[in-house]
Amino acid sequence: RNITSNKKQQNLSNNKTLVFNTPPPTNMVKFLDTEGEFQEATKSLCIIDFTASWCPPCKFIGPKFVALAEASNGGKLSFFKVDVDKNEAAAKAAGISAMPTFQIWNEGKKVEEFKGANEDKLKALVKKYN
Repeated sequence: RNITSNKKQQNLSNNKTLVFNTPPPTNMVKFLDTEGEFQEATKSLCIIDFTASWCPPCKFIGPKFVALAEASNGGKLSFFKVDVDKNEAAAKAAGISAMPTFQIWNEGKKVEEFKGANEDKLKALVKKYN
């Protein structure tokens, strides 16, 4: 596989090449795997989806969160996820008591949050800060 700029090329056995456009890395959703990554991310304006792999509402809203991140490319918000089972320190620091919880952070401080898999609330929150 050859990668050229923002395009991935895949050579097939019949010598044809398929080209896939890949989205730019800006505002793509990144998992924060350590408390240090969480502390660094929250220094600037961001939205964090606190989630768990076993949580059905998280599985419902997760792809919608990713789609909002992709649609918001170039906006003010950075988009992150924290798996509460893999990064318990960040979940504790953020005061997470239910999943999914969406929080807006800026300059190391929590600005706003809501709990639950409500797509309309999520869209409104992103629109408000982006």
